[in-house]
Amino acid sequence: AMEHKDAGNALFKQQKWAEACDAYSRGLASDDLPADTRGLLLSNRSQCRLNLEQWGEALEDTDACLRLLPEHTKSLYRRAVAQ
Repeated sequence: AMEHKDAGNALFKQQKWAEACDAYSRGLASDDLPADTRGLLLSNRSQCRLNLEQWGEALEDTDACLRLLPEHTKSLYRRAVAQ
């Protein structure tokens, strides 16, 4: 999962939002992720979806992240933006 997170981060820095979103999704496909890793992948993917103006999907990702990491400030902000 971490290799997908790193790949997503590299693509994100290149402003390749859709490709980064795909990389984060591949990382999320693993069933045995620790909650913090899953939360960060969801948070990162939500930012890609915001950049792609996929508001509903971004909101779903931020809500899922906040169920795992209730104090995650970036996801609280991203949820507000998505709404």
